[in-house]
Amino acid sequence: LQERRPGERIVALATFAPAPLNPDWPWIPEGLILEALTQVSGLVLVPERSEPEVKRGGGFLAAVSQLRFLRPLEPKERLILKSRLDLRLGSAARFRVEACVEADVLAEGILTLGGIF
Repeated sequence: LQERRPGERIVALATFAPAPLNPDWPWIPEGLILEALTQVSGLVLVPERSEPEVKRGGGFLAAVSQLRFLRPLEPKERLILKSRLDLRLGSAARFRVEACVEADVLAEGILTLGGIF
């Protein structure tokens, strides 16, 4: 984690090793980037250790909106994952997310997580 403000935002780093499932397609699958953005979004809602114990549900990806992949991610590129809490309603939370390599945006959009307590 590079930066974390519980209840607000998170910035995390990730690097994916090459997994040559198809030698003609050497890029990291977009589904892995989506999964990484989903997981870091869930971390936004985890309280600081100094906060009292709070019962938390695991949550799930409920919706993907306006997600655009602008270019493929090459293996071993350092991915910067950003997520900002946009709206919280009951057990659902909406996040604005972005995945970048340095200043180059690879993906951006809105994720909604459900089942969060």
